[in-house]
Amino acid sequence: MNAYYQARGRNTWNCFFNATGIISITDPSLGTCKYA
Repeated sequence: MNAYYQARGRNTWNCFFNATGIISITDPSLGTCKYA
């Protein structure tokens, strides 16, 4: 998310991420990249 904020010009409206999450029923981990 910080990369998005930095790339979009550091505007306050670029920090609103309401309802951007997702609930996954499968483990999104891949290789050594583990999600808890």
